[in-house]
Amino acid sequence: STSFGAGGQRLLVGERDGAVTALDSSDGTELWQFDTGQQVLSSAAWRDGVWYVGSWSNRLFALAEETGQLLWSFESGANITASPSVTEDRVVVGSWDWNLYFLERSSGEVLHTVGLGGDLLSSPVVDQQTVLQVSEEGVMYALDLQTAELLWSVPLGIRVTSTPGVHGGRIYVESVNGDLFALGVD
Repeated sequence: STSFGAGGQRLLVGERDGAVTALDSSDGTELWQFDTGQQVLSSAAWRDGVWYVGSWSNRLFALAEETGQLLWSFESGANITASPSVTEDRVVVGSWDWNLYFLERSSGEVLHTVGLGGDLLSSPVVDQQTVLQVSEEGVMYALDLQTAELLWSVPLGIRVTSTPGVHGGRIYVESVNGDLFALGVD
């Protein structure tokens, strides 16, 4: 899993041995390394000089882009395998403990925890003030970004591990057997 930071100058690579390594994207020089304790399967999110990366250690880490210094960490009840979604003031991340967590971006403090009744293997997507999350059991959820209030849910009736995409007033999500669902946002 790879992610680019500000201006594409830094690249963060997550590895199965639990390490995340920051590299200079122009020449591949290693800048720093941080051990998450367990494998990293998804890409880190980046915002304003901070990397946010989850691991099978049940933790989400906020790391300073330039030094790899741990700014804060959050522990869920199970593996975090999907990428978090980061906004100006929130970090939203799902876990295999069936919960979607809304965290304060600056501190990692838990603001809201919402049980969604299934493993959350896909990454949450923020569309304006709405968080879209699909559970592995195939239910699409829409929640308010600030209050975590459930706005609506739609059962798709099939296992889903892909991250939803939003375009042109529609939400697209693919099931494990290749079916593509298109849901209207309005």
